[in-house]
Parts: sequence; C-alpha cells; structure tokens
Amino acid sequence: SAASDVYKRQRLDYILTSIIKYQQIELKKYNNAIFYLSVPSRYPLADEELENFRIKIRELLGYDNMLFGMAITDSSNMRIKAVLHLILN
Repeated sequence: SAASDVYKRQRLDYILTSIIKYQQIELKKYNNAIFYLSVPSRYPLADEELENFRIKIRELLGYDNMLFGMAITDSSNMRIKAVLHLILN
C-alpha cells in the first residue's frame, strides 16, 4: 500500500529525529562511534537511502571516525532497530 511505502521510506528519518529529540548526553565529549542497524529482510533499505542516512548521522554527530554495521533479520515487522555506541578516546 502507499501508506506502508511512505512509512518504509521514513524509517531512517525517524531514527535521526529520535536521536535529536531524546539526546540526553553531551555528544561533543566523544569522538568515535559505531552505528548498528538491524533491518528486516522483507523490508530492505535502498542503497541510496542507507548512504543518505550515513551522511546525515555523520553530520549530526560530527565524528570523523565512525563505523557502520548492518544485519539482515528474518522479521516480518517493518521496524529497523538501531544501536549507537559512542567511544571516548
């Protein structure tokens, strides 16, 4: 359906918005990060969508050294799970 297509395209935007909205720590004291996504195989991310997300999250956090990881799960749910590990050098 059209509604599910819109939701599917907005999943990563929701993650970015949530990080901004609910941020409770001082990100500037960290200088490295690992960002991990768990994506359902039935609702994969488009390459362009993923690359845009990587650019936006790097800009948001302002870290030069950032690693990204992704696992494909067998879930029938459209939701993407995200884990951000901040590293203090």
